[in-house]
Amino acid sequence: MQYPDWFNRRLTERYLRRKGVEWSGELPVMDMRKPPQFLRFGSGRIKLGSGVRIFTHLGIPKLHVGHGSVITIGDRSVINGAFQLHAESEGGITIEPHVLIAPRVIIMDSNMHPISEGETWSPRPILLKRNCWLCDDCKIMPGVEVGEHSVVGAGSKVTDSVPLRTVVDGNPARIVRQVVCRDDWVRETDPIWIGSHGRDWFQKR
Repeated sequence: MQYPDWFNRRLTERYLRRKGVEWSGELPVMDMRKPPQFLRFGSGRIKLGSGVRIFTHLGIPKLHVGHGSVITIGDRSVINGAFQLHAESEGGITIEPHVLIAPRVIIMDSNMHPISEGETWSPRPILLKRNCWLCDDCKIMPGVEVGEHSVVGAGSKVTDSVPLRTVVDGNPARIVRQVVCRDDWVRETDPIWIGSHGRDWFQKR
């Protein structure tokens, strides 16, 4: 994996350890010149795969992971600024490899409160499958699974699981088209900050 010139391995490792984050393989890419990289709440586990990329220039991400829960972010996934992950269920939130998450996305596996008197609430795990793409400002609600290669349109609220190779949009989200691709296809995720133009763009923010 190619790291940008400004990447600081020592500071990144120290930051992740201080936050109690586990990782495997290549270090996640974060710009340690602009801390904090994310805000962590709760005593559950956070696990990052190899080469995860976390951008913060559009806002600080927030990760809440309750006791006994877990947030898992798979290899080469890209997470953009101001996203929020709230995990309370035993299964937590699982993000498979090569998933793209745009700015201001909210993913919650629990409603946190009952709706009516006498009701109870229980968290339900969330699964984002390989190579799916969540566009800006969408919301993923408890118990949802987003299928492989699928796309969630900007501003959508997803309350039901999304089949593989589909595009959903709206509130509530509905299927609007199909995705045509090979099984092994991966969306382009080369970071914009590789190369002089990308570095200049990033450093101005």
